[in-house]
Amino acid sequence: MTTVLVTGASAFIAKHIIRELLENDYTVKASVRSPQGRHQLEVLFPDAQLGFVTLDLLKDEGWAEAFEGVDVLIHTASSFPQATPKDPEELIRPAVDGTLRALKAAHSAGVRRVVLTSSCAAIYKDENKPKMAISTRDNWTDPSGPDTAAYEASKTLAERACVGLRCPAPRNEAHHNQSGRRIRPADG
Repeated sequence: MTTVLVTGASAFIAKHIIRELLENDYTVKASVRSPQGRHQLEVLFPDAQLGFVTLDLLKDEGWAEAFEGVDVLIHTASSFPQATPKDPEELIRPAVDGTLRALKAAHSAGVRRVVLTSSCAAIYKDENKPKMAISTRDNWTDPSGPDTAAYEASKTLAERACVGLRCPAPRNEAHHNQSGRRIRPADG
């Protein structure tokens, strides 16, 4: 049976992903930041045999252990603020560092497949694109743009960091990010 680690498991999108995984007989390991997140999932999925790990996007502790027995990573974890933070780094650092931490830990553990969830926020504020044009994989939000919110910058910078990541892919598989950009495995 395939085991999937879902980061940010108590968030909106992750809950839907977990439901789909459970309905399709995957084993799910859910990462949460707090006991409240675990409780939410236990209430939502009372009959599921969920595994739980507590992870912090800004700390290395626990990541290696979290990937024990994991075949697939679905990384959804990213801070989503109730209010705009005074310092954009409050969102940017966890998004970028946490995404890289998750991907590197997955690579070290030999995880064979990774899914990174991003956001349309990473592509829709490209100042070089006409306002009414459709955003494509060639568009990027300008993280330092005058109208770019901290959340939009955090999602853009996290995805861009992944595009530049040079971890060799297992069995020389190609990887694609949310926007459909092909991430090539490192040579050798």
